[in-house]
Amino acid sequence: MKKFSATIIIVIAILALVCAEAHAASWQVRNSANSDLPCDDVRAITSDGINPGFWLGTFGYGLVYWDAVADTFAVYDSYNTGSGLPNNFVQSVALDGTDVWVGTWNGLAKFDTVADTWTSYALPTISKIVWALDVDPVHNVLWVATYGGGVAWYDLTADAWGGVFTAATSGLPYDYVQAVKVNPSDPDEVWFGTWTGAAKCTDCTTAPIPVWNTYTYSSTLPLYYVQSIAFDPVHNPNDVWFASYGGVLKFNTPTWTAYNLYTVPTMPLGYDQAIGIDPVGPVVWVGTYGAGLKRFDGTNWTSEDPLNTAFSMPTYYVNYIHMYPGNIVVMGTYGSGVVVRFP
Repeated sequence: MKKFSATIIIVIAILALVCAEAHAASWQVRNSANSDLPCDDVRAITSDGINPGFWLGTFGYGLVYWDAVADTFAVYDSYNTGSGLPNNFVQSVALDGTDVWVGTWNGLAKFDTVADTWTSYALPTISKIVWALDVDPVHNVLWVATYGGGVAWYDLTADAWGGVFTAATSGLPYDYVQAVKVNPSDPDEVWFGTWTGAAKCTDCTTAPIPVWNTYTYSSTLPLYYVQSIAFDPVHNPNDVWFASYGGVLKFNTPTWTAYNLYTVPTMPLGYDQAIGIDPVGPVVWVGTYGAGLKRFDGTNWTSEDPLNTAFSMPTYYVNYIHMYPGNIVVMGTYGSGVVVRFP
């Protein structure tokens, strides 16, 4: 892969690519109709800020690398990886240096991009569906959230599984875990989002008895089906943001703030299922299923969808949000492939 020394080179390169397209100045769409992207249902996105491209998890077509400068797509599936990829339904992707960790509907795999080799990992959980991944670079740990089996952590230094947490053995509220995020301002804290609420684990991988704080759905806390978690380490390091089916929620110990139709009547309908924060603004971006993209500037909520002529967001359905330097929002969508929003 090509190497560039500065993130700004990447941004300029992608901007040059999108400006070459005559149809829009604010949006770029890559789907199966206008590119070699094999699938229009993109469930996960990540990039390393060095190579000018993105790793995409697709629903049924494996892992895809999009070189945004050359505008090419490399597909890695269970057929061309020597069975290294256990399943072509890729739900989550995370980077650890030059290694790409891939969570699928039937297990976990790692792609060593330097050696060009694949390794599959047997999960210690009862569920083999990996719904979310996150890397803790401080403790050198990979967190694995599963759909029905709780969470597990992998010790990258020892190259071995470190432990498993379930609702029966920890403060995890439910074993269907759809989000996991290490706090960048305090890596000793790891947050989990589940069907019935959220939980924070402190010293999960370093203490004999970790400290758990559990927050479950109630009449005053509409926190359920938590789909995504985000932080703003630059401006508000104590804030934790959640995209859930109860709306968007912000937690700053000990206060919860909910943003939904009951508290903000003008908010657009739609299930909130992806969240990302641009640290420059700061601006909170929320991807929905049914209402396109929401934007919160700290005071007002606005929406961007196909009917909003001011923005003309090309889809109503956003699966995933990946924030890129320069307030660039890269979205994995249901039915529209990859959608990039430029400021």
